[in-house]
Amino acid sequence: MPRFDPLSRALGVVAALLGTVAAAVYWSAGLSLSHYDAKAHLVVARRILDSLTPSWEQIGAVWLPLPHVLNALPVQIDWMYQTGASAILISVVSFALTVASLSALVMRVTGSPWGAGLAAALFATNPNVLYLQSTPMTEPALSLTAPIPPGAARPGSKARTAAVRSSACSGDRARWDWWRKARPPGPRPRVIP
Repeated sequence: MPRFDPLSRALGVVAALLGTVAAAVYWSAGLSLSHYDAKAHLVVARRILDSLTPSWEQIGAVWLPLPHVLNALPVQIDWMYQTGASAILISVVSFALTVASLSALVMRVTGSPWGAGLAAALFATNPNVLYLQSTPMTEPALSLTAPIPPGAARPGSKARTAAVRSSACSGDRARWDWWRKARPPGPRPRVIP
């Protein structure tokens, strides 16, 4: 994960506040669970421990497991299951960390505080992103892993290499979209009929 300089930390805090306000607006309008997938993610998370046959096998669905595993315990509380509050909290935290990571990455690559602020602002003020981070969807969990490029590890730095590997592992457990990015470089194996 990129190091968080003071600007990135400040932008992350601002993003957390913005995300909380956006989530409250969508919540008060009754739109937090308006997308069918938002409700379905809560059902998948809950049935891991609360179903006719509770087990890890319940994690399976058309979605990858990371968001459901993170929500498995909180959604056992009826209020959190019915409102999606725990999943929305995870989404808002993911949003804030994404903004901080994005600005830290731009700052590291360009050295420009203006560029870091602009990148964070462009991401954080996107209405689509603001809506998705206000719902129990899988996109915020994926966006948290996206600003950490595979080349961010420095040779010889075990901690940074572990962080990059952890990021790629988390990303490919959150959304199918990430699988193509997480694939090792090199030629694809040919399938011989």
